[in-house]
Amino acid sequence: MKKLFKKTGQFTIGAAIISALGLLGGSVFTAWATASKANSDLRTEITEVRGYIGIVEEREKNHYDELKSDTEAILEILREK
Repeated sequence: MKKLFKKTGQFTIGAAIISALGLLGGSVFTAWATASKANSDLRTEITEVRGYIGIVEEREKNHYDELKSDTEAILEILREK
């Protein structure tokens, strides 16, 4: 009876398949880790921008309140005359 496959060749093919699956798994993990970090960086940047927007809104509100009080003071002076 003839053997269909040589043991050495089967071992080499099996080792190649296992190595290929390991490399593929490593690539998938690396891609996932990179995407996860990019997502985290984006969330951090969005949070920083929202904080900056809040500061600008507060400044604008304070500026508006100051102008409003100055305008009311000017109108009060004009009414007295």
